[in-house]
Amino acid sequence: RPVPTMLLVMSVLSTFLLAAWCEEGSIADLFLSEDDLDIDYRSQQYAEVKQSLLAAWQGNTELEKVWDQLVKKLKKRLEAVKEQGSDGVPVVQFRDIVNNGGKLPANAALKVSRKGVVIVRGVLDRQTAASVEAELVRYLMDNEAFLAREEDTVYEIYWSKAQMRARTHPNMVKLMQALLSLWRSEKVTDMNLSKPLMYVDRFRRRPPMSRFPLPPHIDGGAAERWADQEYRAVYRQIFNGSLAEYDPWLVDHRDTANMNTLGQANGATFFRGFQGWLSLSSSGPGGGTLKVIPNLLEVTQYLMLRPLLSDVPKDILPGVVPGKTFHLSGKWHSLLTDSLVPIPSVEPGDTVWWHPDLVHAVEEWNSSADLNSVLYIPAGPDCAINRKYLRRLRHSLIAKQSPPDFPSSDKEKDYTGRVMLADLSTVGLDMMGWPADNREREEVGQCRAP
Repeated sequence: RPVPTMLLVMSVLSTFLLAAWCEEGSIADLFLSEDDLDIDYRSQQYAEVKQSLLAAWQGNTELEKVWDQLVKKLKKRLEAVKEQGSDGVPVVQFRDIVNNGGKLPANAALKVSRKGVVIVRGVLDRQTAASVEAELVRYLMDNEAFLAREEDTVYEIYWSKAQMRARTHPNMVKLMQALLSLWRSEKVTDMNLSKPLMYVDRFRRRPPMSRFPLPPHIDGGAAERWADQEYRAVYRQIFNGSLAEYDPWLVDHRDTANMNTLGQANGATFFRGFQGWLSLSSSGPGGGTLKVIPNLLEVTQYLMLRPLLSDVPKDILPGVVPGKTFHLSGKWHSLLTDSLVPIPSVEPGDTVWWHPDLVHAVEEWNSSADLNSVLYIPAGPDCAINRKYLRRLRHSLIAKQSPPDFPSSDKEKDYTGRVMLADLSTVGLDMMGWPADNREREEVGQCRAP
């Protein structure tokens, strides 16, 4: 039974009040508690949004019949997902991308376009990955920044030289270019898919036998996917009944969508063509790794149409609560909740990347005897929304503050070894949008391995 709106309003307001009073927040602020995942937040705005979407349905077939056909198709896809398990996640060697002119091999590109996820091995060699990890640990030690509780595995730390070196490593940039080339546009815009821009994110270190529950979800906006006109346009073929015409790799409208109408910390204001991370340790299934549903097309169609079905109350968007990440609801998304599979084992220097609409989670426990260490590094192109983000990012660097999209904090202000403007490589300057041609290159340090 839906929870009374006033109780949910109070719950949401308490989240924002706590964030305002606390010196800093954490990734936990993005998610409901495990006991609240099936909460239904009711809103008249949601009812109006759904009414307008239903009025715009143009398909020759009734919505319920289209839904039945989709579910039948999706069930077959999910059966294959479960049968293949981790083996169903595409794996590519970085050297094969280099040898293919900087593009994913055709067979691999086809798999990634269908599954929405890929592991790219050997992006950094093991020696470089080990030096990044050692430098990161030194940064934590020098600044007494290790988290006190083993359950707190995500570090709200952004400006270590180790992180910056990994973000701007030439191999990482080449890989970002290869991945972003999977996107296409039908519009004439100033977007440059061959030029990755920088997004500054945090990192995760999961000790052995540590617990970190992160439920199945999709980042980059919740109600906005239905309510924001530009974001809604991304899925227009789904919403007007032309499911066969929907292309999840069409970039149009994603660079103008408002993914964070509430403007809260931990909201997205940067278009990430791929979310991703770099592994600094050996890990695999059972070791607290990433879980995904390696199906992009049908799962996206399912999630976007689900609120419009007659069994869903008119004032509910399943899995949507203001200020929280869009998550799977066991009540409304039961077809998907048991379909996540862990990614294959990864080694230091390997990376994993996934489409911004891909459902993902993490294993609740790191039940292995090894540390699981990753740096979050997404790939986003040069476009209007990302250039706007860069203006705020440059300010954060100079003002010694946390980057945009994350809880406001100056915790790293006086940290030993914190990245400064003079530490940025030429690549780093360009990815952050600094007017590098006006600076003497000799005066710019290099965030690179000794």
